[in-house]
Amino acid sequence: MAPPETPSIDPHLSSPPILSPQIKQNHLMSPSSSIDLQTLTSLYQKAKQDFLLRKYDSAHSLCSSAISKLTNFLPVSSSPSAKILQTKIWNLYINLVAAILAEKSPILTKDLEIERLLERSPEKVVNDVWLKVVNEGYGEETGEVPGEVVVACILFCLNQQEAPNGRNIIEEWFNALSDELILHLEHMSSKGAIDDPVLKSYEKVVELYVLQVLPKLRDWDLASKFLADNEVINKERKKVYEQTLLKLKERLNKPTPPKHIKSKKDKSKKEVNGHHISGFSTTRTDYVHTNGILANNNQKYINNGSSSSSSNIVIRNNKQFIRSLHPGTRTTAITTNNRNNVDNRQIPSPTSSSTVNRIVSTSSTTTFNRIVEYFMLYLQRMMSKMSIPGFLFFIMILFMFSNRTNIKEKLRDVFYKWLAKSWQTLKAGTTITYI
Repeated sequence: MAPPETPSIDPHLSSPPILSPQIKQNHLMSPSSSIDLQTLTSLYQKAKQDFLLRKYDSAHSLCSSAISKLTNFLPVSSSPSAKILQTKIWNLYINLVAAILAEKSPILTKDLEIERLLERSPEKVVNDVWLKVVNEGYGEETGEVPGEVVVACILFCLNQQEAPNGRNIIEEWFNALSDELILHLEHMSSKGAIDDPVLKSYEKVVELYVLQVLPKLRDWDLASKFLADNEVINKERKKVYEQTLLKLKERLNKPTPPKHIKSKKDKSKKEVNGHHISGFSTTRTDYVHTNGILANNNQKYINNGSSSSSSNIVIRNNKQFIRSLHPGTRTTAITTNNRNNVDNRQIPSPTSSSTVNRIVSTSSTTTFNRIVEYFMLYLQRMMSKMSIPGFLFFIMILFMFSNRTNIKEKLRDVFYKWLAKSWQTLKAGTTITYI
């Protein structure tokens, strides 16, 4: 079914059309005002382009010209398009000053105002910029400053580590807001409006105040009280702010551990390399044999007329290692290959029942071990000379200790080494050396 036709109305009897406020303002604006608006727009676009190209002198000059024309542009308060342009120009000016102060390398400028900016402290610059915005831009009416411009000033303060100044700006602006604006904000918030620019800028100011400025000043009570008393922010947003505020408080109030306390990672790394037995720290023998003095697999001895000096160094180092294993005794150690340890002494795990007995040995066992160590050391030095009587003496000792498995394995090891090196020497036709 087609919708009913709208009855026609005689144009002569119809009332004059009702113009919207914006259309009225456009009709009421004089040609000179529209020309000024076009000039302001052109100045803003050029200043923005130079700012992005980091041409700070030109950008600052154009921005200052636009600000001076805004002061003489009377219809700003009644023209929405002029208000939007005014907000953009002041935001550009604040960001321009912030970028100049944030430059690490010295700025080469011919602009006297930029030079004066660089000579002043950040605190002074922040205060001067805010006063310039209020006095020159909005006729000394703090409550008339748009929320977007307030947000730019707060971010400028935070970037310059001037949280106290940011707090003063926000609280001054809150106190200067008109009752009509507060009612508008409460109405829009109750309706759940998300596209209202005034409400969005107000919420951004509150977010910076509660989650950035006050936490930097450690004023947690004021932040919580402000959220509880605020009637513009809805419950869902309040809950998110409160949870974030609580996390910030826990993180910032968490004490940092002293530097001298070792972390768990360092302790676990230390436990991997050693065991703790009855309160005593014992080093793992497999780690020592791999990386310590007894790991001789990767060492190369060259006999160039100084074999005695090199062997003395080995003896001295081995003495120190044996003394570290058995304090109070004077013994020497021998070098072994990677298959065996000295006297098959491997420190057991902490769960072994014979741990203490292995560490604290009897005097007879210690004496026998010392004899074996002296003998093996003598045998090693004798093998370097490679005489026929020495070889026969070695065979005799091998048969004498054939019943002791640990000594027999060590002797057999030395004998195999001698055979291998003898064969290499015979092939090369040179004297026997340690390679």
